[in-house]
Amino acid sequence: MRRRAQLSTVQTLADNRKIFTFETLRMYLVVALSVYGPNIMSKQMVRRWYRQFSEGRQSVHDEECSGRPSLINDDRVELVGAEKPDNRTQNATLGAALTFLQRYHDDGDEFLDRIVTGDETWISHFTPENKQQSMHWRHRGSPVRTKFKQTLSVRKVMCTVFWDRKGILLIDFLPRGETVNADRYCETLRKLRRVIQNKRRGMLTAGVVLLHDNARPHTARRTAAILTEFGWELFDQPPYSPDLAPSDFHVFLHLKKFLSSGERFGNDEELKTSVIRWFHSQAAEFYDRGIQKLIPRYDKCLNSDGGYVEK
Repeated sequence: MRRRAQLSTVQTLADNRKIFTFETLRMYLVVALSVYGPNIMSKQMVRRWYRQFSEGRQSVHDEECSGRPSLINDDRVELVGAEKPDNRTQNATLGAALTFLQRYHDDGDEFLDRIVTGDETWISHFTPENKQQSMHWRHRGSPVRTKFKQTLSVRKVMCTVFWDRKGILLIDFLPRGETVNADRYCETLRKLRRVIQNKRRGMLTAGVVLLHDNARPHTARRTAAILTEFGWELFDQPPYSPDLAPSDFHVFLHLKKFLSSGERFGNDEELKTSVIRWFHSQAAEFYDRGIQKLIPRYDKCLNSDGGYVEK
């Protein structure tokens, strides 16, 4: 039976005489999870070790009768240090993956039930089919179909959508001439809270976990203040990661496929009506699938050291 020792990225740091900070320990923990799997220590344990080392502790080994046995042997500590990611965005992505998977491991479906996610997207009066949609089977020797180049219509509307695993919550269209700034986004969040109160009984009491990207209106001080006022938990989506944004990789993807059927909308109201009808026509399983996809995507992200999931 192999000798076990408590995980300690601290050992590598101590050997190299580096400064102990919780963020550094957490960064090493992220990489360690991809190496050691579910046997990694919890965030609570990392915080405990950080506090103990701040108070002068030097040994990384369990004290006698100190509790559960150590899970990672000393021979692998150097491997963890060697695989330390240097890129700040990569670190943020790995940290988000670790946090999400840990929360799901601890709370299961209760965690997924609390997630509300949303984003903005432009929808055009005419959306041409993409390359994959235009592909078709033909026999050898069949004439090649001539396809004229098509472009997105310059006439478009900004659409903001919020949803959870049970269905659509809010569809909001930005009036022409306005921009999505912090004030506008806060107004949308207030609408969203009223909708949740009416449509999802008990969700506000259980606590909302808001999943959105780091666009400026989403991270503004006023936005942070209103989320604090609501008592909502903010889950930081990794920057530059549409592959980890459910609205991008699921809802908007299917919406754009629907809009690329070749129909041209004569005005904004026709377009809005069609979009609203499409969102409400999707079954609850469609939205649940979008939230469920986060689990394998974050898992793949973690196993690929923060790499892009869709390549």
